[in-house]
Amino acid sequence: MIVFAVNIEHSKLVAKQYNEAGICAEHIDANTPKQDRERILQLFKDGEISVLSNVDIVSEGFDVPDCEAVQLARPTKSLALYLQQIGRCMRPASGKQYGIVLDNAGLWLEHGFCQQDRLWTLVGNKKKKYQCFSPKVAAFNTEGIVRRANIPQQIEGMELVQLTSEIADLIIFEDYLKQALNIGHKSLHAYYRFREYLDEQDKTPNLIHLAYIEKRISKLPESPAKGFWYHQRKELEHV
Repeated sequence: MIVFAVNIEHSKLVAKQYNEAGICAEHIDANTPKQDRERILQLFKDGEISVLSNVDIVSEGFDVPDCEAVQLARPTKSLALYLQQIGRCMRPASGKQYGIVLDNAGLWLEHGFCQQDRLWTLVGNKKKKYQCFSPKVAAFNTEGIVRRANIPQQIEGMELVQLTSEIADLIIFEDYLKQALNIGHKSLHAYYRFREYLDEQDKTPNLIHLAYIEKRISKLPESPAKGFWYHQRKELEHV
């Protein structure tokens, strides 16, 4: 794994903590003597070092296809640098199926996921203030409940998923469910409110919606009998 640190002090601290945890790590920066730097890089390429922590040394032009992970421990407003850093673990290699990105700095919120489609052009534009965009993702917690993916601290330990139309709808359902439970209504009240919401949007509930809502409500007190959901499915099948 390659770690991209904020500064020299930070990089050395990261390497120290990995070593203390029993994981062989080394640090390099622009001030590392050339001979030492070449030795450390070779040891990393040979697999003798598991973690290489650095400051602006191996962001680009460094080819180690066996690199399995990167740790983004520094912020950056540069999309190019973000993609270059992630690119260190995206080189194909024998027996390697994917790369792992540990995004401590929350860069995906600033730049989106590395594999998403982007429109590149050679046409020049006047410089303007950089506008970031919200990644089209949501998260499921360990109980299978869908949540908005806002900041890394709020989704730690959750599974990130693409924000499809159905998942976006179910996030709205979770809002209605929270409101219903907070004011002492039955959980089924949220389902009917959700149906009203879809009608207002000229949308129709589908079996994906229903499967999630049935599973979610069935775990709560005063949930309807299974027969209720059976008739709801039959109704949707004929829509």
